[in-house]
Amino acid sequence: MKTFNELNRREQEAYLMLPILRGLKKLGGQASTKELKSIVVANDSEVPYNC
Repeated sequence: MKTFNELNRREQEAYLMLPILRGLKKLGGQASTKELKSIVVANDSEVPYNC
């Protein structure tokens, strides 16, 4: 399996979609980009913080 950085842009977007939706749900439907990014990165060791 490829690492997150080895995926093309479209594959990265597909990989992140479910964690983003879960993060928004956890945060009540609204969040800043920074808040959402922190939750997604904290819950997945494959996603680099600077993505």
